[in-house]
Amino acid sequence: MQISRRALLGKAAVGAAGVLFLPPALRSVFAGDCSPTPRQDLGPFHPTRRMGPGLDGMVHGIPGRDMRRLLHEDNDNVLTEVRGRAGSADLGRVGYVLYVFGSVTDEDCDPIAGAEVEIWQACVTGRYNHQQQVSRDRFDPDFQYTGRAVTNAQGAFLFKTVQPGAYRNDPSWVRPPHIHAIIGAPGYHDLTTQLYLSGTDLQFGERLYGPEAFDILNGRDNVIRNWLRTSDDRRRATSAVTALADEPNLPADVRFEDGARQARYDIVLRRNPLEPLPPPPEPAPEPVVEGADEAPDAGAPGDDEPRDDRGITDALEDRRGD
Repeated sequence: MQISRRALLGKAAVGAAGVLFLPPALRSVFAGDCSPTPRQDLGPFHPTRRMGPGLDGMVHGIPGRDMRRLLHEDNDNVLTEVRGRAGSADLGRVGYVLYVFGSVTDEDCDPIAGAEVEIWQACVTGRYNHQQQVSRDRFDPDFQYTGRAVTNAQGAFLFKTVQPGAYRNDPSWVRPPHIHAIIGAPGYHDLTTQLYLSGTDLQFGERLYGPEAFDILNGRDNVIRNWLRTSDDRRRATSAVTALADEPNLPADVRFEDGARQARYDIVLRRNPLEPLPPPPEPAPEPVVEGADEAPDAGAPGDDEPRDDRGITDALEDRRGD
């Protein structure tokens, strides 16, 4: 069975329990390189970017005309559905749902909770939701094209999307599949970057190519060449697409789609010394329990006895009834 939109939104986008639905790899401590993630070009097809002389990109509070062909308010972390439409996104010939997940940390490898992660991408045909993209490729009205997530206490984020298609940027240049992202958090510099894929089949037009096509397109891409100057920068911006297995601890009615794949990106933000960090949250008050000073009843678990704590299944069942 498929993981529901409500479950994905409730567990990943809201934050506190979002990590429960993330792939197991995200449970591990982030032990990668915590130098800041390299920035890259915004690109011409941000939803609020206007094209033309004197009209460069407009994002993050700078007024810009919305350039989407299909306007809707749906901007959550599930890009495979559009609120108000009965259909779902075309998976193309590659034929799988792609879960994009990762972490946002600082330069000390500490997680950043509450960071906003905005993404936008092409559908499987390589078409963006932007009025001024010159393309004859099919536009998918059941694909959301843009999404937003907020990191949880572990700095984790998650999107449900499709593999973006490659598209021809000019007669001699085919852009490889990629996902644009802007990540921001109070006390840190905003980061604009692009995320690349490898290790999977590639659809271009009506043809299907093997994984070697990604190596060729990534190696020839002008954006990668101009913005990711070192092999380490290119490695950090590229994720191998791998199979996504169901979590053994999830309830029986919560399962990832058959054939679902995953791609992981770990983002590191730079501190902004001119912007103070938000204050830490106030600690929750200790609950007052009547009779706490009295001796426990016979048969009740004592401090040195194992407690029957609520498990993941109970917690999820409670949320499903909300």
